[in-house]
Amino acid sequence: MPVLQIIMFPSKSDGMFVAESLIFRSDSNGEDLEGYAGAGLYDSITMDQTHLKKVDYNGDRCVQNLLRIYLAAL
Repeated sequence: MPVLQIIMFPSKSDGMFVAESLIFRSDSNGEDLEGYAGAGLYDSITMDQTHLKKVDYNGDRCVQNLLRIYLAAL
């Protein structure tokens, strides 16, 4: 039986979902400057209201591929 090693867990247990909508994001060309770490400094705002829901990773393609490989090796 193959041994699976869990090396990380998904970092988000909740997700923000919105119906088809426009998303507005502030931006700066400063994000491209060498030595400037600007990730996460700006907000993205949806035109319509978002809904917070639990995220189910069981249907995720990576999880499904791992399960298929594991079960095929049994």
